[in-house]
Amino acid sequence: RDAAIKVKSKIMGVASIAAYVGLALFMVFNVKSTVVYWTWTRDAAIKDLMDSPLLTPWGMHPAVVKAWTELLSPYFDPKGKQGAIRMHMAVSMIITLLVTFNLVPMFRKKFMFMHRWLGRICITFAIINAPGFYKLVMNFGASKITQYIELPIIAMIVFFGIQGWVSVRDKNIQAHRSSMIMFSCCFFFFGVQRICLLLAHALHSMPTTSQFLPLGPISKISGADYWEVMWGLADVSAFMLTFGLGAYNAYGPRIKAKSA
Repeated sequence: RDAAIKVKSKIMGVASIAAYVGLALFMVFNVKSTVVYWTWTRDAAIKDLMDSPLLTPWGMHPAVVKAWTELLSPYFDPKGKQGAIRMHMAVSMIITLLVTFNLVPMFRKKFMFMHRWLGRICITFAIINAPGFYKLVMNFGASKITQYIELPIIAMIVFFGIQGWVSVRDKNIQAHRSSMIMFSCCFFFFGVQRICLLLAHALHSMPTTSQFLPLGPISKISGADYWEVMWGLADVSAFMLTFGLGAYNAYGPRIKAKSA
């Protein structure tokens, strides 16, 4: 029994740490992306990507460079998707600030009045922008797997946002907390996704692992296969990690103990 309690405590500790890691990745990803899409040129963005840990350690394969250049170019074209991505990043930065403020315990306890009003603003703002999120996902034609993974996330933003609002109105604080953890996971997902993308690249680049994978070395992956494997694998992995840990924090043993 004592051993089981210790294991459970360790799992709860890891889940708590993972929540803060998710928040940190969420902040870094959104701040960096906003700076890139609003102030950088296409060539600077591509150079930064190619020099990043995402690709550099595994070699500059022509297929990889071509795939990323084709993906990013429309987002820096005033006649392409530049306006849409800039608006999306502006919305994301506002949500980043609101979610971060509301999730940090020190701020939440010290400024409860602001926590309540900023929470209402955050939920309302996110739900109003859900159609824009939907349009952005549908315009990302590189990976169908990505679209099928991210569309339910948009629905969850609306569902958990409304559920969180209603539960706190009914003074069901625990249900509110659980709903807002899951609501936050909908945004944490994208930072975790980038880390999983790095791992997918690594697994398909190292000879010791790539030979055991369906598509083999990354140098042989191109076109649709590249995006479906790299981005699709990252999406599936990030979804399981983010929402699995989120559900544990929202509905796991610690919550049941508090409710008892």
